[in-house]
Amino acid sequence: MLSLLAFLFAFLSVLFFSTSTSPLYPLNNADFINLDSNLFLYEANLWIHGETPYLDFFDHKGLYHLAINALALLLGGRYMLFFLQILFGFVGVLFLFFAIELLAGEKKDLFLLAGFLYLSLYAMGSSGNVEGEWVLPYVSLAYYYYLKGMKKGGLAPFRIASFFAGIEVGCSLNSRPLDAIWGGVIAVSFFVYALRRKAGWEIVFDALAAILGLAIPFALILPFAFAQGYFGPMMVAIYSDSFSYVTHQAWEKSRWLNRLLILLVYLLGVAFYLIEKKKGDKGTALFFFLSASIAAPLYFLFARFTTYYWSGYTFYILNLVYAVSLFPLIKGRKERSWAKIIMGFWALFASVWSITLVSLYYTSGFGNFSYASSKEIADFISTNISEDERQKKGNVFAIDCDAAVYTIGGITTTEKYLVNQSNWASFVPDVRSELLRYLSSADKPRYLLVGNDEETWANFGDIISPNYEATTLKTTAFSLYLSK
Repeated sequence: MLSLLAFLFAFLSVLFFSTSTSPLYPLNNADFINLDSNLFLYEANLWIHGETPYLDFFDHKGLYHLAINALALLLGGRYMLFFLQILFGFVGVLFLFFAIELLAGEKKDLFLLAGFLYLSLYAMGSSGNVEGEWVLPYVSLAYYYYLKGMKKGGLAPFRIASFFAGIEVGCSLNSRPLDAIWGGVIAVSFFVYALRRKAGWEIVFDALAAILGLAIPFALILPFAFAQGYFGPMMVAIYSDSFSYVTHQAWEKSRWLNRLLILLVYLLGVAFYLIEKKKGDKGTALFFFLSASIAAPLYFLFARFTTYYWSGYTFYILNLVYAVSLFPLIKGRKERSWAKIIMGFWALFASVWSITLVSLYYTSGFGNFSYASSKEIADFISTNISEDERQKKGNVFAIDCDAAVYTIGGITTTEKYLVNQSNWASFVPDVRSELLRYLSSADKPRYLLVGNDEETWANFGDIISPNYEATTLKTTAFSLYLSK
């Protein structure tokens, strides 16, 4: 029963809200929602066709999530990625359900509440194929096995939990390092729990299990990085450029809005802790509270976008559902659980948003998220740049456009700063000088797609104007320029 329910919620989440991979949104959608997913898919495509990460194409993140995208492309393409998202979501939700069962017993209303919370959180993130989605199952597995050890006893569950916490940290440090928060806070929370119970040398074996899990992603990725000569650039990109990105002042408004959200969620977490401590297991309550108290300050410092919280979905849902399970029943003609009322709200939210999102996509759109907008871009590329021209490597280049324009056109770029140039230039000093060299060289691309944004022209207008002439051809997203 739980397996079927977990699969259902995982499937519905990806079907309705993974706008970058779901068959409900069939085009390569070049829009503000799918920027990251489109970039990952295009970079993975370059990788499997012989291009070298960090040398031939740049990103300020690691290779774990790109490896999953590459695997999907090798096995069948975009819809294989859709399948992998469902699989990862299924594991994450299933072990979330198992953890709830340990804490509160087999109560259908709590499982449904957890499922609709997961569905709603996925809806808030939309897009799909983001970094946190690919580490969430390890977070669920770690929480479940730690709770199993606490509730059922035995040493094996703690070893298994530590191993998965290590895997989560290792994968995150080879993807988006901020997501390593959850494996780390789980391990620290368990360490405090173990010390309070005077676990002694047993902690050493748990630490070794965590180190083993941590080592596996590095053992798989680092040999490739050394062999292909990009170990140094990869380290700089992941641990220097990514830090510069999250601390850059360009996103200050977004940062403070997220800080307000984090503060509100943490205050809610404190309230739940008091409920859990008073009515539930004090050890479990402390375990949750420590996790929140470590994660919140780190998010407060670094988080800018709501997608950053994806890897913590298990924690939020588990903490909320456990607290709700301790609420007194609502008395009336018939006693009712708070879980059903709260579940009803989130079920309504998910239903309304799914209908709205699909409707907007096929009608007026949501910003530039629409079938019509994506089709306009696809038609423009196929009409104005012939297939022969698009297939010449390095013949087409895009500035501040979505990576989907390359995918749509079957285009292979030879410049590593291939998208997001204005954004990347704000924290990577080489971007401007590299574009100046590239766009003024003898082998510069014949076709240039330039984003219709004032910031783009302010940043690169002095590079574009001497080397390219404008045409009258444009879409709502970009304009076409030809080399002089």
